[in-house]
Amino acid sequence: MIRFLCTLRKISTPLKKQALNRFLFQKKIEFSNKVYFSGTKITNGCACEPSKEKSNKKHRLRPRILDEFFDLNCKTAVVIGGADGIGYAAAHEILSNKAKVVGIFGKNICKGMEACHALNCRFGKRRAVFFKVDVTSKTDIDCAICKLSDEFGVIEAFVNSFGICDGKNWEYELNTNLIGMARSTIAAHNYLSCTKKGGVIVNTAGIFGMVASAGCPTTCAAQHGVIGLSKSFGKETLFKHTKVRVITLCPGMTETKLFKDANKRALTTFMGKCLQEEIESMKKQRPEVCGSAIVWLIRHGVSGSLWMIKDCNLYKINCEVLNFTELYNQFPA
Repeated sequence: MIRFLCTLRKISTPLKKQALNRFLFQKKIEFSNKVYFSGTKITNGCACEPSKEKSNKKHRLRPRILDEFFDLNCKTAVVIGGADGIGYAAAHEILSNKAKVVGIFGKNICKGMEACHALNCRFGKRRAVFFKVDVTSKTDIDCAICKLSDEFGVIEAFVNSFGICDGKNWEYELNTNLIGMARSTIAAHNYLSCTKKGGVIVNTAGIFGMVASAGCPTTCAAQHGVIGLSKSFGKETLFKHTKVRVITLCPGMTETKLFKDANKRALTTFMGKCLQEEIESMKKQRPEVCGSAIVWLIRHGVSGSLWMIKDCNLYKINCEVLNFTELYNQFPA
């Protein structure tokens, strides 16, 4: 650089400007070829986590700000599975954003009433109401939605945050995690479509919806299914027709009861050991982080999008890329 500037002093002014412009243009091209602020890392066609570029300087990711689609002020929302864990954190964050009321749907009456009592003490009387709902029953979901809308007005936001990890009872597990999610999503989508005002549905899957697991294959299958279900309901064609956004969030390993002693409920003893090793190898985050991410997606998330919250960072996942890079065989047409 010093040698270049010394050379510029010996030449005329027009040539000096021309040489300087060439030098700056070349440096701009070299800079653009380097990735300093890469928000995602592509793994098997999916952008799952921030890329780690080898550099002496530490570069920080710059969060992207999207347009706001939805304001929770004076709105009615539903959180299925809001008695504890991520669902409770989401209900708390929704009320913090000045929502009129949150309906907590759940199977455990004691936990549901305790959650509503805690939220009402924090935000005011009748800001949270509980309805006993079993997601394996379509009637329970429809009746609870009708009761809540009759009492508090049109519901405009649904959060489906529930699930179990029980490999020994894998049929019940799939019925709850996958079929139950399908029931609640279909019921919410039908309701929001009939109101003709649109709305938003946020479904939570999990870290095993993005990666395979040797310890809990049935849980992994259900979470993969939730992603396919939500992304399909969120396609632009359906969104334009119904004005209902459907968004998927995959929380990283979170401090909830989902995987507590899950190794004892695994399909086999060996799978239980594998699951324990997988859980211990992952860094855990607080449920409040996921609750904040859910509310952010309600406000800013694009329909059909897939997101991951990991280590307090929210990343958008791109799973639409199919990489055909290795050809192993060819067969006659």
